[in-house]
Amino acid sequence: METKKTTMWVVLAVLLTIMIVGILVIKAQNKEVAESTNQEEQEYFEKTIDVKHQYKNGKHIFAGTIEVPTPCYQVEAKVAPGDIAELNITTKDNGGICAQVITDANFYVEFNGKKDQLFKGNLNGEPANLNTFEIEPDLDINDIEIFMKG
Repeated sequence: METKKTTMWVVLAVLLTIMIVGILVIKAQNKEVAESTNQEEQEYFEKTIDVKHQYKNGKHIFAGTIEVPTPCYQVEAKVAPGDIAELNITTKDNGGICAQVITDANFYVEFNGKKDQLFKGNLNGEPANLNTFEIEPDLDINDIEIFMKG
């Protein structure tokens, strides 16, 4: 009789252990799936563009400043339409002789679109983070300055 009780307790202990291990494995798998989903939602790139954004009269307006290696560089901003529109910033050396001084260069672009349009950024063809500062529509975007601590 006692061997039956002992066997029953051993079987119950083994089943309980299997259940606990199973629950822990399932929780660990769910946590990994949740973490990978969060990483996919927020991609971070090596480069970041600080940009002022304003939606005014059916247009998205982007303005900002980026550093270029010399004053001889030009900056061009264009928006490529799509479900997620692309703000493309390109820098180009005009050539010639220039002082090797890091310089701030301004860009400005307007894009007709819906208010809830999504955007992603590219700098010289490479994906970049957009650090967007929203500007109220009743303000002049060119009069607003962004001060970044660095």
